[in-house]
Amino acid sequence: MGRFPATQRLASASRSLIEWVVRRRVEQTPGVRFVAGHEVRSFRLDRRGHVSGLEVRRRGGASAFELPADLVVDASGRGSVLPDWLEHWGGTAPGRAQ
Repeated sequence: MGRFPATQRLASASRSLIEWVVRRRVEQTPGVRFVAGHEVRSFRLDRRGHVSGLEVRRRGGASAFELPADLVVDASGRGSVLPDWLEHWGGTAPGRAQ
């Protein structure tokens, strides 16, 4: 069989390279802030029940503080505790339909 012109292109990269590139792009986004060395204890709700921020503490520290946020993204993967928090606050966790 004869060859034919390629109509598709393929680009590949390691997961670590993709994560590095995405993080660099997000870091350059105005209004985005990374807080290293801290852990999220819970999310905070406003009077309407909408997420308004996070309760955060320094790893190994005792005192926590509130970090206001317009958008919260959980990128912690399979070990995420977000489904438990959602159920605690009266919501339904994804994949746990009742």
